[in-house]
Amino acid sequence: MDPTHYILGGLAGLLPGGAAAYSILNSVLKGKAPAIIKEAEQTGDHIKEKKILKAKEKFLKLKEEHNKEIKTRIAEVQSLEDKPKEPDKAQAQEAKLQSEASGMTVKSDKEELKEQILGDARAMAAQQTQEIQDEARTRANQEAKKIATQSSREQRVMVESDQVNEEMADQISFNILQRIMNAMTYPGQVKVTVILETRAVSVAK
Repeated sequence: MDPTHYILGGLAGLLPGGAAAYSILNSVLKGKAPAIIKEAEQTGDHIKEKKILKAKEKFLKLKEEHNKEIKTRIAEVQSLEDKPKEPDKAQAQEAKLQSEASGMTVKSDKEELKEQILGDARAMAAQQTQEIQDEARTRANQEAKKIATQSSREQRVMVESDQVNEEMADQISFNILQRIMNAMTYPGQVKVTVILETRAVSVAK
């Protein structure tokens, strides 16, 4: 007998058993399918949540770094903008002073300078006059005391002409005479003469 017949016969015998096994396996898979699908969904959801959480953490970290960088940049820009303000302020002040100075007329400047010079001259003249008068009074007192102890009929006082003029010399003479009259009793007449002494001085260097 041809071997082919044996093979075909064996296959024919296997067909009913194979169909039954397929049917049983298919039933088992159909029964477990919902559980497998649910487990797969739960696993997928868990993985999804982990990925979402990780993505949120990364986003927050990037956002924080971005905000820090923005703040740093803003601070740098603000610093650069603030630096020119100080020179600008100084320049504005200088421009204001120049404007005020240019607003003054030459005439007002001259008048102000003239008044200042005259004021200084008056103050200096008053001070020198006071010093000369004080010195004249001191000399008058000294001469009066000297005359009170002397019996001379004429007293001469030498003063420098660059410090005492003729009017002041007359005043000195009168003051000395008054002190003589008040300090002593004298016979006859006493004459007081104030001499304006003029000196010529040359210095060799």
